Formats: sequence, structure tokens, C-alpha cells
Amino acid sequence: MNFFRKLFGQNSNNQLINKELIEQAVDIYFNNYQEPGKIADEIENLTDNENDALMLYLFIPHIFCRIFLPEIQYPNFYIITNDKGKDENRKFSDSKIFNEMLVVIKNNWDDYLARDLMKILFYSGDFKAANEMLGKGSKLEDLKAIPPRIA
Repeated sequence: MNFFRKLFGQNSNNQLINKELIEQAVDIYFNNYQEPGKIADEIENLTDNENDALMLYLFIPHIFCRIFLPEIQYPNFYIITNDKGKDENRKFSDSKIFNEMLVVIKNNWDDYLARDLMKILFYSGDFKAANEMLGKGSKLEDLKAIPPRIA
């Protein structure tokens, strides 16, 4: 069966197309945490695919928060405002790059733990909101995140 996968180019979980791209984008967050203006530009320079660059920039902090605080109830979709100004719900599970980010970040989690996670969590709206609610006495498992919005 592996022979046929290699022959016909089928992708398995072990062969992530964007693995290196995702790892480089995460490194950009770690390396530029004091210069946030550089993060988007450097991620944009990694790929010719504008959608992938946007997903990397917006969702790396979101995924870090999901892994760091799994007790929070996260939505299974995000919202995109289309060209006509109308909101569209998109499932995370339908986004190849999002799912690859999730796998790559989970696979590298121990390495990221050895670094200062706050350099990335600082950019997560979910993390900021959870921190604020915990400060007001809420319990982590009672928190429910709102869907991220891309305008």
C-alpha cells in the first residue's frame, strides 16, 4: 500500500506539505515578538499563496491557545466577511493549512514549551480573553471562545 501512495503521490499524516512553512512561520513569531510589525511581512514573504500567509498569521496564536488551554470550549468554525460584506462560516476542518498547522504545532509542542510560549500567546485574542475572565474568577472549563473573524 505504501508503494502506491508513493507512486501516486497520496499524502499521509506523516507527509505534510506545509510542515517546513509552518515551522518557519512559528519561528517568525518567536523571533519577532518585540517587533510585531515584522511578523505579518515575514510570514507573507514565506509563500506566494496569500490565503496560506493569512491563515498562518491569524491562526498560529489561536492554535497555540487551543493546545495550551484545551479546557476552553472552542468553536469548530471561523467567520469570513466576503467581498459583498456578508459573513460566511468556514469550518476549521475544511482548511488544509489549518489542519496541518494543528498537526505540526502539536508534533513540535515539546520544543515550543522549551521556548517562551508567551511570545506567541500574547497575540491570541482567546488567550487574552481567558486571562481576563480568569482574573474575574471564572473557571477555565466554563469559558467558551467566540469564532474568529476575518474581515
